[in-house]
Amino acid sequence: MLKELGSKVVDWNEANTRFHIIDRLLIECLGWPKEPEKFRVEVRTDGDYQDYVLGSPPLVIWEAKRSGIYFDFPADAARKSLQPIDEIFAVSKTAAAAMRQAQGYCNDSGVEFAVVCNGHQLIAFAAIRIGQSWLKGQAFVIKSLQHLNEEFPIVWQMPFARWNV
Repeated sequence: MLKELGSKVVDWNEANTRFHIIDRLLIECLGWPKEPEKFRVEVRTDGDYQDYVLGSPPLVIWEAKRSGIYFDFPADAARKSLQPIDEIFAVSKTAAAAMRQAQGYCNDSGVEFAVVCNGHQLIAFAAIRIGQSWLKGQAFVIKSLQHLNEEFPIVWQMPFARWNV
């Protein structure tokens, strides 16, 4: 997938982003099965559509954004993949809006983990935390497909990533 897309960011709508990148990432790279009970797309809940509800029982909700939506991240010379959520919110209104949307879906559905993804960037976080606001937590961020390739061993171990954790 990285070879096909390279470092260019194509401005696809959400449906194309899901089809060309996110579906492939979830199925081909992370091994999510296509079984309808474990990989549900466009789940309608209280008038809203959750883009992906993964696992049975649900383990994670992935919110897809069109590839032209860009998430800014705090300056980080060390290229750390863990970033404080409040710092992400301070620099990126698009990331904040997407994360709030995904957190709302998790809250409504009782699902602990959320991921927002624009096809090239990914933000994963615990959307429900006991005893502390999710806003006080940290998010795991992937800043590009190249960064995903570099960090894939870590991504593979994350509880939001694989269906068989």
